[in-house]
Amino acid sequence: MNIYQVIIIFSLALNQTDDDLFKKGIYLFEHQDFKQSVQVFSKIINNNLAKDENELAECYKYTGAAYFYLEDYKAAEASFRQLLFLRPETKLDPFLFPPSMVLFFDKIKKDMPRPPKKEAEVTQRKGKYNIYVNLLPFGLPQYAQDRKAKGTILLAMQVLSLGTNIYSYWQVQSMIDRYGYVKNQEDADRANLLKTVQIASLIAFGTIYIYSVADGMYYSLKDTKGGN
Repeated sequence: MNIYQVIIIFSLALNQTDDDLFKKGIYLFEHQDFKQSVQVFSKIINNNLAKDENELAECYKYTGAAYFYLEDYKAAEASFRQLLFLRPETKLDPFLFPPSMVLFFDKIKKDMPRPPKKEAEVTQRKGKYNIYVNLLPFGLPQYAQDRKAKGTILLAMQVLSLGTNIYSYWQVQSMIDRYGYVKNQEDADRANLLKTVQIASLIAFGTIYIYSVADGMYYSLKDTKGGN
């Protein structure tokens, strides 16, 4: 360490803030005073002096790197594991750290257990997805929930009711002349019957649709709460 470095470190030590302490650790690391940098970063870590989680993660990263340069690989691994515990997706920049350190870090990262997804986040995403799908007709909510048998039944019922509605509508239209009248009483009776079928099939389609939505919503809520 030259006289210039000593002066810088001494000036940082005077009236030093927590942020200055972190900068001092970076300065020491960049000037290859790894033992002193470890001491500074360890002080920040052990005394909870990091201003936020990002700075704490940086302390673990530089501590691990300093230990690696000092060939204390066990301590380096411990620091890198703490870093990965805070930031599982962290990668070492190959332009800032040597390939051997990057490989060392990547091996630790590969051996680290994958953090489980938070159950609340999973169920929340699943619930949001199901809520939108539940608004679709033709048994699609049940298909999305992997209840294919029920979905097929609802699909068939809705297709049948919708098809009956369309068929009865066109039959009535084919019996009416351009003036809006039917030819005879027999056609009038048949047209009235078809109109009744048309209305009934439309009600049936709507009822089945409402049941499909309600059933899908109920299943989504039950599944979100951990039901079967």
